[in-house]
Amino acid sequence: MHKLQQHFLDILSKHSIIPSSESPLLLAISGGKDSMALLHITHLTLPKTAYIAVYINHGIRPESTSDGDFIRIWCEERGIVFVEQLLHLDLSDMSNLESRAREARYQTLREVAKIHSASCIVTAHHQTDQAETIMMRWFSGSSLIGLSGMNVFSSGILRPFLSISQNEILIYIREHSIEWREDSTNKDVSYQRNWLRNKILPQVREKYSSLDRKMSEFSEYAQDINNYIEVQVEKFLQENHFEEDRGFSVV
Repeated sequence: MHKLQQHFLDILSKHSIIPSSESPLLLAISGGKDSMALLHITHLTLPKTAYIAVYINHGIRPESTSDGDFIRIWCEERGIVFVEQLLHLDLSDMSNLESRAREARYQTLREVAKIHSASCIVTAHHQTDQAETIMMRWFSGSSLIGLSGMNVFSSGILRPFLSISQNEILIYIREHSIEWREDSTNKDVSYQRNWLRNKILPQVREKYSSLDRKMSEFSEYAQDINNYIEVQVEKFLQENHFEEDRGFSVV
C-alpha cells in the first residue's frame, strides 16, 4: 500500500472515523490535482458505499460545468456516488467574492452532508494550503487562534493531507497517472490567496525552502498552546465557581 493511502487510513483511525453506507465520508472534489488524489486514494482504500464525491459548481468560471462533467464521468466509471450542487452567487457584486464563495461552498457541503448522514466532510488541504492560510491571517492581524491555521479535524471537517507536502501529492498523481483539471482562476492575482500563492510565497521559498513544513509545525505548536489555554481557563472557571449569568464568584 502506498504511504499516502496508509496515511489516509491512519488519520481516519486516529479520529475514530468509521465510514460506512449509513455514515459515508463526503469528499469535496473540485477536479484539481489535490482533490483528485484524495478521490483516488479513497477509492483504493474504502468500499464504494463508504463515501460520496461532491462537486460544488460556483458558476464563476466558464469551465465550471465541464469540470463537473469530468468528475461525474470519473465517478460513474468506478461506480462512485456523485453529487453536484450549483451555487447562486451574486456576480454583479465582486466585492469579497472569494470569501462569499468559500462560505457558500461550506454551507452547501454541510447541507449535503446532512442529507446523506455523512460522518464528516473531507477536503484535500495540504501543507502549502496551511502555510497560505496562516500567512493570510497574519497579514490581517489575526489572533493566536487564527494563526494556528486549520485543524486536521474540526467542526465536522477532516483534512487528512495537512501534514503532507504538495510535492508528495504531485508525485502520487504522476505515479498513478491521475487526470485532473486546472482551475483557470488560480493565476488571477486579484484574489488575495492567489496573490500570496503566486507573487509572495515563491520569493519567500527562495530563501526559506522549508517554509511550508515550518509553518505546519508552527500550526501544531499554536494549536497545542490554544488547547492548553482552553483547559486552564476551564479549570479556573470550575475552581472559582463561575456562573454564566452572574459572572465570577471567587472563593
